[in-house]
Amino acid sequence: MPELQEREIKLLDLLVSGESNKGAANKLGIALRTMELHRHKVMQKLGAKSAAQLGYLYAQRKRQGATPDHSVVETPRVPAPEAHTSDATTPAWG
Repeated sequence: MPELQEREIKLLDLLVSGESNKGAANKLGIALRTMELHRHKVMQKLGAKSAAQLGYLYAQRKRQGATPDHSVVETPRVPAPEAHTSDATTPAWG
């Protein structure tokens, strides 16, 4: 049975719990395209031809104890800085 990396397991946990691709990427703090590449790699490792089959095969692995149960830790997001509004009486350079 192919070995899954921790990141791949976290990704699968999110997807099988019903998280969208975009939602999973956000929770893992990675780009959507990176998440899609991880999912594709996992599908190849497990021999899955569809997302539904991937979920089924992953659930089988977990039941057999082949995949450790990892809780997903959300990556904290840094809020964007507030936009600076200039005062009309103050010159932009000062």
